[in-house]
Amino acid sequence: MRVRITEKGVSVANEPVPVGAVIEVKGDTVPAWLINKAVPAETFIVNPAKKLTKKEQDAKDKADAAERATVVESAALLGVEVTDEMTVEEIKAAIDNAGK
Repeated sequence: MRVRITEKGVSVANEPVPVGAVIEVKGDTVPAWLINKAVPAETFIVNPAKKLTKKEQDAKDKADAAERATVVESAALLGVEVTDEMTVEEIKAAIDNAGK
């Protein structure tokens, strides 16, 4: 089994193993000497998505709505047709194309 080292203090053959290194161990479970110091390599998450709190999510939704309103207003001023299904990026692209 391959495991990824997640904490300092792991040595193999009296050689320190750096955090993030993947090593091979016998068996199909993490050995006791690596508990809390390694995880199976295939389940290791390098950059987990941060779960927003309700307050943070509400603030993000409000900011997204404000950005959309601003972009839709800009599109209207330029005579660009906007539908409810269009994303902000699609609206911006339509505005860019209208200016050419």
